Amino acid sequence: EEPYEDILELKTLELLHYIKRNDDSNTFNMFLNTCIRESDFRETLIRNYDSVRGIEELAALMNMSLSTFKRKFRAEFDCNPHQWLNEQKLARAVILLDTSDYSVTDIGFICGFESMSTFMSAFRKQYGISPGKYRKKNEEKHFPFLVSISVDAFKLRQT
Repeated sequence: EEPYEDILELKTLELLHYIKRNDDSNTFNMFLNTCIRESDFRETLIRNYDSVRGIEELAALMNMSLSTFKRKFRAEFDCNPHQWLNEQKLARAVILLDTSDYSVTDIGFICGFESMSTFMSAFRKQYGISPGKYRKKNEEKHFPFLVSISVDAFKLRQT
């Protein structure tokens, strides 16, 4: 009896994953979110913020009107949803700048910014430096031996 339960659970998870992956209209996600209890508001937002384009989609994901969503959001996070969403995108951008080889342009789009100018100005406003300069500055912090090697290699080429 037990092996069948394991197979049934596995097949159910596989089916749910298939439906979610092939749900172009996001209907399945919205249905699942109607099943979520009130106390899961924060957790659901944190898990799903990067799969939506804006707060309108977040409100739909939570099955709430935009005004109800904004009120609940402010009560839960003590800031407005636009500000929070932007901070999450920028935090992800910092991680990608520190840990990936993606171009700055790619990182901006991966993190959900609609244009490079929006990404650049938001990043500069938040961190006081452009994403490219941030990456260069932090490459030296994370990999000082690479900087010294490349400087030594440059000096060798000069001689």
